[in-house]
Amino acid sequence: RFDDTNPSKEKEEYEHGIIEDLKTLNIVPHNISWTSDHFDYLNECAKKLIVQGDAYMDDTNPDDMKKQRDEGIDSVNRTNSPERNMELFEEMHTGSNEGQRWCLRAKIDMQCPN
Repeated sequence: RFDDTNPSKEKEEYEHGIIEDLKTLNIVPHNISWTSDHFDYLNECAKKLIVQGDAYMDDTNPDDMKKQRDEGIDSVNRTNSPERNMELFEEMHTGSNEGQRWCLRAKIDMQCPN
């Protein structure tokens, strides 16, 4: 599966290069797909995680997010209700300026050092 979710960073030449590299190892893929082929399924999985309380929407800026991860600090958004997270998830899907501020995060153990 190739990632085509950020066209500004993904180039078709990389896909061809990977396929050629695999051939040198005598590996021939029987099926090639792209992340966008699975968006409906991924979207349903994301919603399920939100409803279960296992994922949340976060608008923490990337530098602060990295610092929080490194220090094992929970985001202030981690405790938002599933209903609020679903609202923000739907807003993200609209592509609005507000929606573009948010990302979906799994509720991982922030104390785990890995």
